[in-house]
Amino acid sequence: MYAWGRGFDDFRSAGKGRHSFTDARRAYGVPDGSPPADPRAYAGRPGAAEWPIPFTFRAGDIETDSPRPLVVAIDTTGSMKEWPRIFFEKLPLLYGEAEKHLEGCAISFQLVNDYYADGPDACFQPAPFARGPALDELLSRLRPIGGGGGQATESYEVAAAWNAVRLKAPVAVMKPVFVFLGDEAPFAEVPPEVRAELGIESPRSSDAFRALQALAEVYLVRKPYQAVESSIDASIVEVWTGSIGLDPDRIVTLDDPRRVVDVILGILSVVTGRESDFVRELTSRQTVRQSRSVFTSLRGLFGRGRGGRGEGPP
Repeated sequence: MYAWGRGFDDFRSAGKGRHSFTDARRAYGVPDGSPPADPRAYAGRPGAAEWPIPFTFRAGDIETDSPRPLVVAIDTTGSMKEWPRIFFEKLPLLYGEAEKHLEGCAISFQLVNDYYADGPDACFQPAPFARGPALDELLSRLRPIGGGGGQATESYEVAAAWNAVRLKAPVAVMKPVFVFLGDEAPFAEVPPEVRAELGIESPRSSDAFRALQALAEVYLVRKPYQAVESSIDASIVEVWTGSIGLDPDRIVTLDDPRRVVDVILGILSVVTGRESDFVRELTSRQTVRQSRSVFTSLRGLFGRGRGGRGEGPP
């Protein structure tokens, strides 16, 4: 069983009797070879096909009766290194804490890979919404492929286009919260096969993200691609804030992947105006160093009051 309770110390999910995501980590270790000059030349690489993919962009709608839905979409390509493994260890602990900010929430965990390098089936894996222990089985069925094309772009636009069409929350009392966990930029266009499946005409990724942002509160929690101040890292951020149109305050840089759940909870506290509760709870159960890491990541979001109804971290 996962540690779904509320009394945990530091979001540790390893230990006797707790699921270790062995299959998922094994899948993540599939070698991807050398990235091609043109990512389209690497479509359908053999490694990805060896792993059964239960959820693809061809799936029908995911509907939830939750009044406060949450989606967490995780980039699991090779440039993320060991971060997806750490995310998979920590995320089972998200639900119990997320409920403090999003009462009655349900979560959809989704994976983002590379349409051209990893193939259509592996490029995007959307698990249905679920609550509590039901998330156990769904998380264990996701397949982090690794891979990617090595060109600083992955198929985030597929996730954006798909959710803008397929995510249904008919009784939601607030916009769903949508959090990307990744390090790269979207491709400029949604693949034709995905557009045909979803019945959308515009190939522009910017239009897909515009539609997603009309539906959901969208945030990016990003692993630096290289050094935070490198030119390639800056160019990735520029895509997100430029053509994609994401508010810079909604881009949160994560220095330590072990703090991922804390950072997501900080985002939820801003959305719901419960920043003070979040600060008090975090500092009561984390070390000063751990808390400081989280507050550093959230500085822009808290400082500008995005959602704007609480006091920021110290």
